[in-house]
Order: sequence, then C-alpha cells, then structure tokens
Amino acid sequence: MVGATSGIGAALGDRLVEEGSKVIAVGRRQERLDDFVRKHGQEKAAAISFDISDKQGMDAFVAEVTAKHPDFDCVILNAGQQHPVNLAEPAKVDLPRFHAELDINFTCMVDLSLKFLPFLMDKKSKTALIL
Repeated sequence: MVGATSGIGAALGDRLVEEGSKVIAVGRRQERLDDFVRKHGQEKAAAISFDISDKQGMDAFVAEVTAKHPDFDCVILNAGQQHPVNLAEPAKVDLPRFHAELDINFTCMVDLSLKFLPFLMDKKSKTALIL
C-alpha cells in the first residue's frame, strides 16, 4: 500500500490489518513505517521506504516488492500531495509546485500502476490495483 504513513492511507492500512489482511506499508518516512510494523507485528505488516516521485527508482522498487513478497495480490496507490491554490491571485500561484503536484498525484501513479500490472496479471488468482 503506497501512501501508508499518514492520513487516509495510514487509517486504511490499520483497517486492512484489523480485517485480516497482511499489509506492506510504503511511504517516505521510515520512522512511521517502523511504527506501523511495531503496531501490528511482523506477521501482519511489513514496510518498504519509497518516494513515488523517484521515477528512476520505480523499477528497483517494484522488483524489491515482488521479490520480498511474491504472494501479494493487491496494490493500493494512495500517495499524493495537496497544496492550496488561490486562483483569485494568479500572480501568486506557484506553477512549478502545481505541476510537481500533478506529476506526483497523476503521472507517478500511472507509471507505478504500469510497472505493477505485469506481476498482477501473471498471477493465477484474482488481483487488484486500487487507485
């Protein structure tokens, strides 16, 4: 589950563990990932640190996840950023930050989806990709 270190992602990760799933939490903040595993125990939780904006690292990340956890059957992509944009003051809009946010919230999600799809599609059992 990418984006599991705070907010909705952390709450969803907790709930999935409570419902009996093993969750591989993914996020940028190692200390929060460690807390997630400590909270739920290594039988029900694992963690891998990764920043989805690292496009050059995506192949290695997917290879690591699939090698360490070959039995997983669902990828939940929940990571993202959100910054306020005041269009009433166009001169103050930070366009580079706006475009970086779109890149993380959309392009990186598409890229990561496409990298996980071959693994999920090769499985004999049902799988899911959730955005």
